[in-house]
Amino acid sequence: MKRKAVEFSKALEVLEADYPYYKREVQRFNSNITWDSVAREHIRLYVNVLAKRHKDWPLAPEVTTQKIL
Repeated sequence: MKRKAVEFSKALEVLEADYPYYKREVQRFNSNITWDSVAREHIRLYVNVLAKRHKDWPLAPEVTTQKIL
């Protein structure tokens, strides 16, 4: 993929124009994310993919609501 300097420059201008907003959003995101939440989301994703690909797979998507970790 070829990168476009003009598009990158425009994105930086957007970021600079409302930097306090983006800073708040990054801080909010950072405060809500933990390794446990990332792991749970990966497990949920993998279980759902496997369940869709293998209809007879014994683990149903409901398993993601159970405490696994």
